[in-house]
Amino acid sequence: MGSRLRVLWLTDACFWLRTKVHPPAHPTLQILKYKTSYTTMLKRILLIFILLLGISQLTYGQCPTTILMGLGDTIVYQEEDLPINLISLANTITYDAGGAVTFTWFDSDGIEINPADNFNQDVSNTCIPLFFDLTLDIHCEDTGDLLFADVATTIALYPCQSISESFYDAPDVTEACSFEVTPMCPNGNLIVEYAIFGVDNFQSNPFTPLAPGEMATYSYRVFAEGAPDNCGAFGIQTIECPNCTEINSLILVPPVPIDATANVCTGETFDLTNFTNIPGGIISTSAPLEQVATWFDEDGNQITNPSDLLLEHSGTSCEAEERVFTLEFDCISDPDAWNLFAGTFTATIYPDPSDFISLPVGCETVIQENCPVGSLEILYSTDGGTTFAPTPPPILVDGDPALNVLYQVNIPSAPLDCNLADDFTASCSDDCPTTINNVSSINIPTSNPCQPSFTFNTQNINTLIVPTAEIANATFTWLDELGNPYPLSNDAISLIYDEDGCNPDVHTINVIVGCINDPNFEFDAGSFSITFYPPIAPIILSEPDGCNTEVVLDCPPNSGITIEYSTDNINFSPTPPPALQPGDPSFELIYQVFNGGMDINGTNDCFYSGSVFLECPIDTMPPPACPFAGEISRADLCNTDGIINLFDLLINADTGGEWLNMPVITPNNNNDVGYDPINGTFDPTDQVGGTYQFEYFFPSSIDCPESSTSLTIDLIEGPQLNLVGEGNVCNDTGDPSTINLNSFLLDEDTTGIWIALDNVPITFNDSLIIDFTGVPSGEYLFAYTLPVDSANTCGNNVFETLIRVEACLGKILLPTAFTPNGDGLNDVFEIINPQGVESVSLNIFNRWGQKVFETSDPYEGWDGTFNQTEQEVGVYPFYIEVNYLDGSNESSFGSVTLLK
Repeated sequence: MGSRLRVLWLTDACFWLRTKVHPPAHPTLQILKYKTSYTTMLKRILLIFILLLGISQLTYGQCPTTILMGLGDTIVYQEEDLPINLISLANTITYDAGGAVTFTWFDSDGIEINPADNFNQDVSNTCIPLFFDLTLDIHCEDTGDLLFADVATTIALYPCQSISESFYDAPDVTEACSFEVTPMCPNGNLIVEYAIFGVDNFQSNPFTPLAPGEMATYSYRVFAEGAPDNCGAFGIQTIECPNCTEINSLILVPPVPIDATANVCTGETFDLTNFTNIPGGIISTSAPLEQVATWFDEDGNQITNPSDLLLEHSGTSCEAEERVFTLEFDCISDPDAWNLFAGTFTATIYPDPSDFISLPVGCETVIQENCPVGSLEILYSTDGGTTFAPTPPPILVDGDPALNVLYQVNIPSAPLDCNLADDFTASCSDDCPTTINNVSSINIPTSNPCQPSFTFNTQNINTLIVPTAEIANATFTWLDELGNPYPLSNDAISLIYDEDGCNPDVHTINVIVGCINDPNFEFDAGSFSITFYPPIAPIILSEPDGCNTEVVLDCPPNSGITIEYSTDNINFSPTPPPALQPGDPSFELIYQVFNGGMDINGTNDCFYSGSVFLECPIDTMPPPACPFAGEISRADLCNTDGIINLFDLLINADTGGEWLNMPVITPNNNNDVGYDPINGTFDPTDQVGGTYQFEYFFPSSIDCPESSTSLTIDLIEGPQLNLVGEGNVCNDTGDPSTINLNSFLLDEDTTGIWIALDNVPITFNDSLIIDFTGVPSGEYLFAYTLPVDSANTCGNNVFETLIRVEACLGKILLPTAFTPNGDGLNDVFEIINPQGVESVSLNIFNRWGQKVFETSDPYEGWDGTFNQTEQEVGVYPFYIEVNYLDGSNESSFGSVTLLK
């Protein structure tokens, strides 16, 4: 194509040259000239040929037409090479001829890289190489023509100096028998190689562990696969394998292994070293002492002070509790070299019996046991301890002398030191009240009308219930209708009116009399009532006007408020005068309002009087009041709002109207829009955005025409988001131990914020990759929020994902959904944490029962195809059988959802 264009250009050039050098003469003269000089014509043809040849050679040398040596598919750089001069890189291309050209570089999205001589990328936060697909356009500098388009190459950029111990673990050890560096790159694998220091023989596997007493110095390097030489981290480590006593040199002397027991009381201390420091030795060795005795509790925690071990009962039950402690012998200099189980010590710990008894008070003599019957043995003595018996002394009555009682509380099978011995004194005084009056028989005010609150002093009533001579040891408890004690403030009780402003409020008060010296003494002194009447406020009244004659009371029926009427201010009647007719004489209506039981001549707030002048003209009869459906109204709603009462959106509408059975207009002619005309409600949840129109009306009647109005709702669709609802992750060395929260997003065009709804002990980083290693097992809730902005005017939307954290080694996990859409996220349905699996049988079926996938490889997954055909979105059942390396097995049915 390039050659063809060049020939055409040369043809045009030759024509230009011909017309310039030999401009055409008159056609007749030109022909005559050619005819008269044949030799001259041949010379001219030869001249034109020579000129054409020269022009062709000149044009061919201006711009290249063929690339002789290009850039290559992949060009390797390392961190130290930054920034990269892409212009210099392009100048390494050679062509079929020299010439001036210009270069334009583009990234993988087709965006021009400018300036191209300072291409810089940050690799300081990564441990894997970064690959950049670039293309190059080459133009002729003289003409601007595009010579070569989309010359492709890949820049491979490797981190070197950035490979630090944040990406790998090189333990700082001196006394050890082996040495190994562990890669911990969170987003890719690092390669570790080892060599004997001073010998350039790097290998991928660590060297054979040293023998006791040997010492070695290793070199190691950590780098990304494919990196140039000397690109990565380098280190040196010297280790010396301790010369620990060999296990077979231990001499076990009876009574090894230890199998000791002890019964102790809570709070005692025990010296565990008695089992390891006995003269003669329970365990001895023929070599120098290199081992150490270590004690562990039931949870595997080391006992830091075995010579003073505190043994405590939990106090949660009265039963004895066992604690088992284990003795091991380990190498002092290398605890991992070997360990020897040397037996156990079992301590049976008995509780403190005083934690499980309640001593009697007053006249009582029985000790209460807060344990199951038979757990404790309680003995009593009233003769100074000469004899003890399980039967308590009789309960004292008023007037009995005080009784000193000795008691013992024994725990069966416990050491004697764990038992309890003490005494208590039972005393039943004879000075409790003997004369008590019932409150219904004494003069206590029973009503207190027309006050918002009332306070009375209980001491004034106490002396009416119990005579003054016997009141010294009396106690009084004042209870409300529900049996709850009234709070006392300076021996006074304050009551408040707590009704609707129309009805009386009755407070019933109960009085219970007790005795300080006898907790069993109790007397119900009866009850009395205090009645509050509400004040009469003009606000609850509506005076009559026009032809009406009745005062309207804004109170419930039978509220206890009375209204009486009079036209002469002398004679009053509860019946209002008859309603006036048009033209009747006018008159003054006098009325009075009062509470039931209240003297109408009283002067307090329980009484109210007023008057109104009434007349009913012939020409002022009001027209009948017709219902009004309201004004035309419009409202904006979001389809994330809850159910709306449509009446609340109307303007100036009367209640009691009707709604049309169906909306007049619905988006896409869809009538299923969550509209309930009977209750007048609309549920916009998940509805299509658009304009919805409803009609509210009153039908016509004899006196009134039909009244109707329209309500328009502009429904805005809130943002929607496809989100995987749950996931699983491991908190041990199982796989996966990390989760990228963005992998739960099924929509790539959403922009939101991840937050943790529960108290999750993790910290987000910029990439939202969370490492759950060591996080306690449980369920943690995360939310993806879409904030309010110009694209989302309907408020915050929160979409939740549940992540289950658990220990994974020894069992597998299966995802509940996958998205085989080629985006690199959840493209394959596969077993999670297959490391502990010996064999597996996985079969997946479609909804017709046809098997679409099967495998016996725990590392093989389903890509969502069958017979090389992509399967449709839906739920696919599966059956799996798993045999684990530890000999266990399991099988189950399940299902997985295929999404796009």
